[in-house]
Amino acid sequence: MADFQVGCDAWKCYSDISYKVEKDVRAFQESIQWDNIISFCRESRGVLCNMGPKFVVGSKNLVKVVEFADGIKWVAKLPLPRPGVYRINGNVKSQSTALRSEVATFRFLKTHTAIPVPKIHAFDDGASGLIGAPCVLMEYIHGTPADVLLEEGEDTFGDLQQDGHILEQLAKIHVQLTRVKFDGIGSIYQDEHDGRFFVGPDIETGIGPYSTPNEYYEVLCKHRQALYGSGTSTVGALDTTLPELFLEYMPIFCKMQHEGPFSLANRNLGAHSILIDSNLNIISMIDCSSIIAGPFHMAAQYPRISPIDDPIPGERPPVDHRSNIAAMRFRAYLDLLWREGEGGGPFRRAAAVGLAQAMSSDAAQFVRALNEFKMRSWDRNRRWLHSFEFMYERGCEERRLMEEADQAEDDDEDEVPHTDGPVSQEEDPGFVEGSLTPPTMPPTTTSTTASTSTASTSTASTSTASTATTVTPTASAATISLPVRAKTAEQGQEKTGESSSQSPKSGSSDEAIADRGLCGGS
Repeated sequence: MADFQVGCDAWKCYSDISYKVEKDVRAFQESIQWDNIISFCRESRGVLCNMGPKFVVGSKNLVKVVEFADGIKWVAKLPLPRPGVYRINGNVKSQSTALRSEVATFRFLKTHTAIPVPKIHAFDDGASGLIGAPCVLMEYIHGTPADVLLEEGEDTFGDLQQDGHILEQLAKIHVQLTRVKFDGIGSIYQDEHDGRFFVGPDIETGIGPYSTPNEYYEVLCKHRQALYGSGTSTVGALDTTLPELFLEYMPIFCKMQHEGPFSLANRNLGAHSILIDSNLNIISMIDCSSIIAGPFHMAAQYPRISPIDDPIPGERPPVDHRSNIAAMRFRAYLDLLWREGEGGGPFRRAAAVGLAQAMSSDAAQFVRALNEFKMRSWDRNRRWLHSFEFMYERGCEERRLMEEADQAEDDDEDEVPHTDGPVSQEEDPGFVEGSLTPPTMPPTTTSTTASTSTASTSTASTSTASTATTVTPTASAATISLPVRAKTAEQGQEKTGESSSQSPKSGSSDEAIADRGLCGGS
């Protein structure tokens, strides 16, 4: 592994961005009242401060360092203008609403989880017009995005031991996210008066909260079809039927009508959204803009840690060195999730094992396809349509065989009095089928690095009928149930009502760009 710079010393300003966006970035910088940001920092802390010329730009934000007279550093993060990105049916999500939700999410994670995130000191949602854009002031963390290790054509984070060290930490973060439970589907907000957190409208659609996956996916599919399904590529017109087929086929693979609980899902989790230090320790997650309370298979997405595309189910995976490494890392990550469940109680075990099982399921692949639809890739879209048919036929055949086996077992069984047993699938309120008893763990390996993971060349396209286990939160579990409020994304108007009766409240290609926020950009 090559040496790499850590912290803001590694920022390259305009030399680190594409010439295609340089003009827009320069215009954005000229529109910002930087002196007012310095005054805002000074008033927030009561100490004189300065802002140097260095900055970093990611796919979503521009970040600068603020240094106080006593040596303390903050960062000022400003979202870049993205006109029309969240528009559907005339509903426009403002950047100020998105910033408020991201600030609330950072504060929620800081308060209720052990996931390392920067502390939020202050923010301006842009309504005052004094700065020229929404701005958040947060703790400076001296680290570098992990995707710097994947540059120059590298396929792993250093050698296998170093790679395994980072993957193990990322798996722990992934499990912690899914252990937090919610009563509805949507983004996280914080009440301005009493400081309580609640689930409100989804930032992407501007609508919500939703009470069932079916409600959420119906709106999300219409939103993405309207926003990303128009236009043509160099090959031809983009087939826009993928979101429609998603709604038709998804109910075959998971429950769409249940009313929670729902897990915390980071739709942009990957190497670009975590900071590491010089010892390859993950010291912060820096992007919370894509975190929602969502269906479990939305949470069970493989993080973006591979420099090459994961295979698509139903296709013959390429046989080459890089593809074999990518397949090995996927299996290693699943193995790390299993092992994460070994060291804790039943709730952590259920979350870790359920996440590993769901990540390999066809339902998770359907969600992945819906995320990749945002890329507007004619070729990927065409291949996913073929994959949908493949997974649908396979799912129907597996269901038919299971029903025949169950019928044969019923015919052979002698009638016996009914006794109490595990919760049935119909009684289980969880998102995916399964008993409340955590599944049997696989044999434990002796090493803790990715190098000890199976060297199988099976790929992420290998789907199983395994499903995750959902457990009801208790006071002893590391789970939190948030109230649900129906709120408009723009006006913040609340509607009263119980959370159980609320009306509806991976990543685009630009998100896949290496974010460089904080000390490396989000």
